[in-house]
Amino acid sequence: MAVTRTAVVTGASSGIGRAIALALAEDGCTTLVLQGRNRERLDEVAAEISGAHPSATVHTAQHDLTVEGISAFCEQTKGLCTEGVDVLVNNVGGVDPSAALPCESVTSEAYESMMHLNFKIPVLVLSGLSASLNEGGSVLFISSLNATSPEAGGGLYCAPKAAVNMYVKCAALDLAPKGIRVNSLSPGYCSTRFHDQLMPAEVRQVVETTGLAAANALKGMMTPEDVAASAVFLCSDRARMITGTDLLCDAGLGVNANAGTVLGLALS
Repeated sequence: MAVTRTAVVTGASSGIGRAIALALAEDGCTTLVLQGRNRERLDEVAAEISGAHPSATVHTAQHDLTVEGISAFCEQTKGLCTEGVDVLVNNVGGVDPSAALPCESVTSEAYESMMHLNFKIPVLVLSGLSASLNEGGSVLFISSLNATSPEAGGGLYCAPKAAVNMYVKCAALDLAPKGIRVNSLSPGYCSTRFHDQLMPAEVRQVVETTGLAAANALKGMMTPEDVAASAVFLCSDRARMITGTDLLCDAGLGVNANAGTVLGLALS
């Protein structure tokens, strides 16, 4: 990766976003803009990067990404990145446990909330920063295994992630004339604050010690750093001929025919 790379990472204060920000700095990005809502955690990530890479310039952008917040974030980022953006990682996303609803219980409020968080935000961030993307740059959307793997009661999360994967293909065509690549990365389960808040502690302990590690074809638990390694590859010149595609990083959970049985036994 070029020594003057500039990277922007949303949702960088914890979990996968934090790991990606650290990995991009390790891979040679010298200027980073890190977005998050929690000022304390955001500053901790910035300090960690600066401590390991004293020559790196790290900016923090504390914004709640409402429609107005997205606009403010993009304007701040453009002001900070006067020489353009080489890498944009759209990592923001997630699920409110109260929105884990079967189709007969879906409300307009839950629908709007989940579509905004998982689809509208990354779409509008790309739109707002597209003019700042440098030729030869890379855009990465963090999607999910659930974009292609349905779950009962998970429609409001699975559907916008599926939309992300198709949007990536269209955006790849839009930006190809500028030499800008657009891809998505779909993680399976890994231990993050996002996943932890969705599971009761006793269920999480069973899944992490017996169920999910056995359900993964590779028989091991993924970490945010595993996902970050794949993200860095897709954002780098090593993937210069890859665009409009989704990379599944799930330790083989999606291809293991016995995964459902193993998880069911673990949670019974």
